[in-house]
Amino acid sequence: SDLVSCWGANSVGELGDGTTAEHATRVKVKGITNASQIDTESRASTTCARLADGSVRCWGANDWGNVGSGKAGGFEATPVTAIPSGIVQVAVGHYHTCARSFASKVTCWGDSGNQQMVAPPSGELQLAPVPIE
Repeated sequence: SDLVSCWGANSVGELGDGTTAEHATRVKVKGITNASQIDTESRASTTCARLADGSVRCWGANDWGNVGSGKAGGFEATPVTAIPSGIVQVAVGHYHTCARSFASKVTCWGDSGNQQMVAPPSGELQLAPVPIE
């Protein structure tokens, strides 16, 4: 299986190993097997992986709801499921995340304060994936 490993700073769980201890050598991200793609935004300290089953799991800083846990604030030290299936590509931006489905539909979640998401339904924070026209 395709495991994901990370190393370095870890103050907001960005290594995904369930701790906030930094590691100079690689540690396995908990619960990630069969990863097909990973993407990260180092300034936001958030990482997401697309698994072979089409799900997206994210971990690290969640200040703006960019991890996809359904809430904003704090962090996730282990991966949470942001989208359960149907995804072929994930892209982590500065405080927001987007995913493209098998049907080429794009959904995004997190901060939209700078119009990262075109015409969001309401407010600056999108805590669940919203379709993008």
